Amino acid sequence: MNFQEQYAVSPARQLTEIEQGLVWKKPASHKVSEEELRICNEIKRNWNRGEMKIANILLEGDAGSGKTQLAKALSANLGLPYTKVTCFADMDKSDIIGAILPVISSVQLEKLEPSEQAVLQALMPRQGSH
Repeated sequence: MNFQEQYAVSPARQLTEIEQGLVWKKPASHKVSEEELRICNEIKRNWNRGEMKIANILLEGDAGSGKTQLAKALSANLGLPYTKVTCFADMDKSDIIGAILPVISSVQLEKLEPSEQAVLQALMPRQGSH
């Protein structure tokens, strides 16, 4: 049994072609670390346990310590797409998830103060009626 069969957390899930392309393929030179096995075991053990589910992992460490390689290995082992977010000092959650904008009808928009209307129109120039 290979790692992906052993640690697959959603074997019934059909990945799209794009998602399949994001699942990392381990090169023959990859050396499995103790940390990689420990994390895979914990994720697999808790995957279907509600609040115990580990759905996101934050890897912290010095440059060159192997964070990216570990994340890629977890992708391959778990059969999940690999994505990378590089954090920076002034990072905000909106840098990752985007901004949440209000949905407002044209009738509601007309009832706002002119300054509020200008702000909303600048944020959502093509908003239609909802």
